[in-house]
Amino acid sequence: MPLEKRQEVYDICQAHEVMIYEDDPYGDLLYAEKTAIPKIKSFDQTGNVIYAGSFSKILAPGSRLGYLLAPKDVFDKLVLMKQVADSFANLYWQYLASQLIDDYDFNEHIDYLRQLYKKKMDTMVSSLAQKSDDNMAFVVPDGGYFISVKLNDDIETEAFYDELEQRHIGVIPGNIMSAAGSGYEQYFRLNFTLPTLSEIKIGIERISEAAAAAKQTKSPVI
Repeated sequence: MPLEKRQEVYDICQAHEVMIYEDDPYGDLLYAEKTAIPKIKSFDQTGNVIYAGSFSKILAPGSRLGYLLAPKDVFDKLVLMKQVADSFANLYWQYLASQLIDDYDFNEHIDYLRQLYKKKMDTMVSSLAQKSDDNMAFVVPDGGYFISVKLNDDIETEAFYDELEQRHIGVIPGNIMSAAGSGYEQYFRLNFTLPTLSEIKIGIERISEAAAAAKQTKSPVI
């Protein structure tokens, strides 16, 4: 979201006394060669913004550990809600994260992740650019874990996923990521942080093959 839009959202919520929950699990993982956009929380002067981040994306997925910045009266109520929901977050991971921040250069760790993930993202983008042809289009992200891909409308999605299964490739279907649960049948999401560079190249090759095969099975429109 551009800075101007962030400021506009903040101003509207200020005027109507509506709190903002700024959910930002991927905010530290930016790869584009440009200055990071300031968080909405950074220009909050009245305690109207709750900012949430996650160690799951920058430390270890299994930690399931996040953090909040909020005014104390709001924070105290959120702690009570957390206790009712599941007692507490994993205590071991809380100690581990705290010690890592105290004893190590965590910013250096983030820089390492940015370099590592950017290399993987660039490899996936390059592979997609070579293989997308007339069957797929994709969006190059500024950061995060994922690349969004859209199949052309002449590709049968059910056949596409059958072809992927035969090639031992898993993707995240677009409808799963949709609040409505529909309308994104031609979309799917790819993760570039887990696989190796060679696995990324092989995976995109197989996805391209699956798209081409699914296109051949599409029934002609009469």
